[in-house]
Amino acid sequence: MDARGTVAITYYDLRYLTAQNTTTLPTAAWLLTLPRGAEKHATERRISRIFDWLQAPYARGHFLGDYEGLATDGPFAVRPLFVETNDNAPQNSNDAYSGLFPTGKDYGPYVAATTAATPRATTRQAAHPHRTTR
Repeated sequence: MDARGTVAITYYDLRYLTAQNTTTLPTAAWLLTLPRGAEKHATERRISRIFDWLQAPYARGHFLGDYEGLATDGPFAVRPLFVETNDNAPQNSNDAYSGLFPTGKDYGPYVAATTAATPRATTRQAAHPHRTTR
């Protein structure tokens, strides 16, 4: 929630999947903002490219990872952290992305997040993604 009381939510959506598509799972990350007192004026925008979820590592299902989050950044913006697949499978098929997104209506229809930096935010999933080696 930002300083004005605007609530922000991030989620993955499969709206680009068509009935004819039986080989990929086109997915995108979205940001929904709901202004305080004006929930009927919610704003939804895509914040990722469209990627194939089926390219994610397989760990009891196609798994993007546990590296997800959403935080406020300044009084009127949020900074999501989300994962999407890339074309570098199987060595490194996931990348983490982040960006600064205003919670007001002062933005274009599609603002892409950038690959998170320092350290490079890529993931390599082990056979059991929750197991750590000591």
